Amino acid sequence: SGQYGVVYEAVWKPYNVLVAVKTLKENVTVRDEFLEEARLMKSLRHPNLVTLLGACTREPPYYIVTEFMCNGNLLDYLRTHPRTELTPSVLLHMATQVARGMAYLEQHNFIHRDLAARNCLVGTQHTIKVADFGLARCIERDLTYRAHEGAKFPIKWTAPEGLVYNLFSTKSDVWAFGILLWEIATYGKTPYPGVELQDVYVLLERGTRMLCPEGCPEPVYELMLQCWQWLPEQRPPFSDILNQLESMPTNSTTEEEEEQIDFDITSTTSSSSLLLNNNEIKVINSSEPNRSIKHPPNIAYPRPPLPPRPPPPRRSTSCDYLIDENDDNQFDMIKG
Repeated sequence: SGQYGVVYEAVWKPYNVLVAVKTLKENVTVRDEFLEEARLMKSLRHPNLVTLLGACTREPPYYIVTEFMCNGNLLDYLRTHPRTELTPSVLLHMATQVARGMAYLEQHNFIHRDLAARNCLVGTQHTIKVADFGLARCIERDLTYRAHEGAKFPIKWTAPEGLVYNLFSTKSDVWAFGILLWEIATYGKTPYPGVELQDVYVLLERGTRMLCPEGCPEPVYELMLQCWQWLPEQRPPFSDILNQLESMPTNSTTEEEEEQIDFDITSTTSSSSLLLNNNEIKVINSSEPNRSIKHPPNIAYPRPPLPPRPPPPRRSTSCDYLIDENDDNQFDMIKG
């Protein structure tokens, strides 16, 4: 099941192809958000974004039909597939594909707002496509989108300005991409393991960042840190991120080094992760999730403040697309 209802694997009879059918629960009160996702997806066409094939939006039952990705979501894929298959080169290839899709969204003034490994899908030959556009919005260039009060966000993937002011932009997607890079580098671990949700912002405000995962190339970690800059304007655009990833040598790690990396990771019995606070290192052990978190001491130099709360941005009308109805309306449901 998904955010709005059940997602089915189905056969589209006229074309005899597998598709994914996302349905809307009858008692769900977020009909407008569901339909907005369909409108946004209609305007998106990129090899690394999940493709909309059709939609029923005029009357219930409402549903969205997309291409079917045979290997499920990236998070589960990272956690369940052997490390011998997911080599550093493969992981870098996956991250680069996500960056391509996000660079396309950035170029066309879309923000995703829910970028994470769980919301990327895997096809054959490690093809990755960004999916789940339920929170996506179209904004005017260089502007931000303010979410309504009480909106819910995935805290460990949300940039500081989103947590404090409900403000989102392409630069908040960049922050989330840095977290996604960390997920890929750790084969699907949960960010900030052992840290309670209410403690995340305090750690970030004091300059704390996750350390480089074992076996992660230094250039990839440096890119993560760029994505986690406190001020949004200091984070790189996705166009630069893509250039950095594409310029990284995919064969810089030898087979012998890859075997050593794999041994180091799989032989680790603790799921602890390091958090970096300037020059200090603090271990947060996820095997003790209920213990109190001792916050690092205050940093020695002043932290740059978040930008002041701006007036609500003007909403763009360029996303008011119409959805063509699917007259076939013929599906054989396989499973949810």
